[in-house]
Amino acid sequence: MSKSTADHQFRKFEISEDSKVKINFLEIITQPPSHPENDNRVSIRKHSVEVEEVPHPDLIDKLKKLKSHVFAINEMTLEDNKDKSDYQVVMVQVDGDVLMKKSRVKFLMRKQVERTGKSVPIGPTGQVTMYGESDYHDHEKMSKIVEAFIEEVWLLLGGKYAEQSEGQLPIFSPLQLEGIA
Repeated sequence: MSKSTADHQFRKFEISEDSKVKINFLEIITQPPSHPENDNRVSIRKHSVEVEEVPHPDLIDKLKKLKSHVFAINEMTLEDNKDKSDYQVVMVQVDGDVLMKKSRVKFLMRKQVERTGKSVPIGPTGQVTMYGESDYHDHEKMSKIVEAFIEEVWLLLGGKYAEQSEGQLPIFSPLQLEGIA
């Protein structure tokens, strides 16, 4: 008799104004049929995790690499954003199936306003097709960064934070993360 399998699909990563990280993902469990003439049984579990640990610099670096793509998607010119350091990508949301290369992504950016000291949202962007034909000219390069970013999110869930310590516990155990792609 076959074993059950679990695949995980990233859905959303968001940094709140108070710097808490929220991650949404799906766990897709496929169970073999009880009788050979039946189909596999598939169940989906939705997970939402809040992380107070500061993400590792590698994850933050991927968000920074997405910034130029978010500017282009929003059709923001250099005149509009002379100091890009005031802007931060704070949300990446993927709809569809990344494993099957049938997905779309959208982003939210925040800008720190010097006058008020507040952070204001810009977006979210419209959905951009990641694979195949897309209305965004640089979607292939953006998609590779999104894929690398998602890998860093899985590592964050596995315990890769900005401050590493020996014996650090993962947010999810390795058994729960088995099969993540």
